Amino acid sequence: HAEVVTLESLVSRERPLLLVFTDPGCGPCTALMPEVATWQRDLASQLTVAIVSRGSVADNRAKSKEHGVHNVILQNDREVDEAYLVGGTPSALLVDQDGRVASAVAAGPDQIRALVAQVHQPPPSVVRVPGRSTGDAAPQFELHDLDGARVSDARLEGRTTLLLFWNPGCGFCQQMLPDITAWESARGSGEPELLVVSIGSAADNRAQGFRAPVLLDPGFSVMRAFGADGTPSGLLIDAERRIASGLAVGAPAVLELARGAASRAT
Repeated sequence: HAEVVTLESLVSRERPLLLVFTDPGCGPCTALMPEVATWQRDLASQLTVAIVSRGSVADNRAKSKEHGVHNVILQNDREVDEAYLVGGTPSALLVDQDGRVASAVAAGPDQIRALVAQVHQPPPSVVRVPGRSTGDAAPQFELHDLDGARVSDARLEGRTTLLLFWNPGCGFCQQMLPDITAWESARGSGEPELLVVSIGSAADNRAQGFRAPVLLDPGFSVMRAFGADGTPSGLLIDAERRIASGLAVGAPAVLELARGAASRAT
């Protein structure tokens, strides 16, 4: 478990590689290590997780043993950080089966968790919004759209809305994109309007091709308020800004929610 490995040895045709960049003196890095150990153990069939670190071999072996982690790539200084344009720790990014960078750099524990959630997609399901029931008032929010204008939950008043939680860098979202944009283009008068809450840049989100407004939630605060910890997911909000469904998790569940909304309303 304390073996120091090379990046080349970890790139596999069978699964993507998550590089987690750490530093010996970084407190949040140390705090994240138990989760890294869990990912290495529980997601081994889906994802190879490796730690990119600095310092001595002895110190890193000791830390590996303490936290039960393995696959440690030891830099001489910061050459791997610099090669992947990583500016701080903890950070992470995905490398695909061909050794190509497959994500933007996720900076900080929350963004790293979201990156892992892109790969570890839970089974499609509809779950309860934590702390709220159908018919309860939806959480209030205010975010910026792709042009920088502020948009609040007041926009939901007077219309049934499918609130879609999205990430342009999420492979599951990209697999779903043709279906959800086709639904959006063809939706009937009795079907909900679409409002997208997404992370990522304005440019990346514009490239998705949604007709609906896209609101940027860089800190995941609105997603978390609705109980969403992965993408794609979504739920219905009624015309009085009340929660009208459970949280649909995964593309099939979200699409079923969108397509079935008109029949539920009649």
